[in-house]
Amino acid sequence: MATQITTLLGNELKTTEAPRVMDRQFASFPGAHGITSITMGSRGWQLVFTGKVRLGGANYAAARAAAQTAIWNIAAMTAWDAGDYTYQNVTYYNCVWTNFRVLGGEKTYVYTSNGYITVEFTITLQGLL
Repeated sequence: MATQITTLLGNELKTTEAPRVMDRQFASFPGAHGITSITMGSRGWQLVFTGKVRLGGANYAAARAAAQTAIWNIAAMTAWDAGDYTYQNVTYYNCVWTNFRVLGGEKTYVYTSNGYITVEFTITLQGLL
């Protein structure tokens, strides 16, 4: 059974489909040209998610701690084994999570006037087929 992506990343998601990434192996040797490249096929398509964690708390410290825990949980997904995931009624089979990044630069944890911390992130669902 496939896991619903919105239960992992929340509902504030934007997606972009990225092209297949070629998997190459490079070898060098002494000679006139010095390096060769062998194409080993592709790693599969990529689905890039940009999302937002929005969590509240009794004060800034509590809200930030909750947001930090949520971000760590999303980052930990990059260590998971391949699995099946569903997003907007489409099931993606045999995929892994890669390329996790927190966005925002200097203002990573933004404290809003209504007591929420928001953190934007991006993570890629990489197909292995």
